[in-house]
Order: sequence, then C-alpha cells, then structure tokens
Amino acid sequence: EEKQNICLEQDYLDFTNLQGKLQKHEVFENELHANHDRVEYLDGIGSKMIENQHYASNDIKSIQDKISDSWSSLLETCQQKKQKLEEAYNEMLYNRGVTDLENWLAEIEVELSNEDYGTDLATVKSLSKSHSILENVMGTQRVKLNALGT
Repeated sequence: EEKQNICLEQDYLDFTNLQGKLQKHEVFENELHANHDRVEYLDGIGSKMIENQHYASNDIKSIQDKISDSWSSLLETCQQKKQKLEEAYNEMLYNRGVTDLENWLAEIEVELSNEDYGTDLATVKSLSKSHSILENVMGTQRVKLNALGT
C-alpha cells in the first residue's frame, strides 16, 4: 500500500525538477521489477499448497488473489505515473521552447522597428548584411517553431 501511495502522488503537476522526479521514478520501477520474482515465487508456493490440498487452501487462495490484484494495480499505477511524468516533462520543454521563441520574437520586433536605413553606402551594406543574418536566423527559428508544433 505504501508503494501504491507513492505511485498515486501527483508530483508531476509541479514542474520543479521533473527530470529528477523521472529518475526517482525509474529507480522505483527498478525496485518493483526486482521484486517480481519474489511475488512469482510466493504465488508458486501458494499454488503448490493449494494443489496439495492444504487445510487452509481457501485462505491461501484468497491471499493469492489479493496479492495478485494488488501487484497488478501497483504495476498499472506505476506505469500511469511514469506516463504522466513524461507528459509533464514534455510540456515543460514545450513551454520553455515557446517562451524562448516569444523572447526572440520580441527582440526581433525591436530590431525590425529600427528605422535606420543608412546614410551612406557603408552603413547600408552593414544594415543589409545584418538583415541577411536575421533572415538566416529566422529560418533556423522556423525549424524550431515547426518542431514545437509536433
């Protein structure tokens, strides 16, 4: 039940240290998988006891069913939490990408609103070169924007 409660925690709703939470969950999953053989072993012993018509076969079967149901529920809940942590992590990365893009766009808007068109050939060439560089950067940002959309 303690392990089930760990899986039911909704710590994925807080984006603080999501990568650490994913790593912690991975350790938790490894612990669960390490105990899988133990659960199978105990189930096997119980089945043999029932097969040999142990006097407490009904109780043993009841315990087996409870353990099986709890184990299955724990594995399912663990998988759901992992999925939610991964979704939250992807959302956090998406939000960061959007914020970076918004900040970049704000900087570009300021740069493009500059009404300096140059007063001589040298400054016009310099401004033209800066504008070409800006167009190249915009192409790179377009790729990042497309990546955010997928």
